[in-house]
Amino acid sequence: MHPCSGRAIAARAAIAGAAAGCALALAGCGGLANIGAASHYPPAKSFTVSGRVRTVVIDGGGGSTDVTGGSRSTVGLSTQASCTKTPPVVRHVLSGTTLTLSCTCPSEVIRGVSYTATVPRGVALQASTGSGSITLTSLSGPVSR
Repeated sequence: MHPCSGRAIAARAAIAGAAAGCALALAGCGGLANIGAASHYPPAKSFTVSGRVRTVVIDGGGGSTDVTGGSRSTVGLSTQASCTKTPPVVRHVLSGTTLTLSCTCPSEVIRGVSYTATVPRGVALQASTGSGSITLTSLSGPVSR
């Protein structure tokens, strides 16, 4: 195809239009400004859940999850966010004897939450993650995804 032919010009115009559309889509959700932006780490948050916990559900999102069983009656948690601008909202909800950990992340290019938990050895655990690793140590209760 000759570079000045109608088909070659139409193909270049279609590629340019697609690139412009992608740039507009990224700019509309703030993503364009974050490309190449370094992530930052707000201070880790640590806390203890002292209520009776028999089941822990972790929706890990985009970070690593490390859970260790121990001879304790409480659940110790530490969360570390990674983001380009706005830190994720991390929730822990105890409903009955089920502790659920989750996060909501703003629409950013770089984001995630890593969880480190120390739990009573016999609790049931359900853990999932979108893109991080899951490490389980010294647990004797049932484990599922």
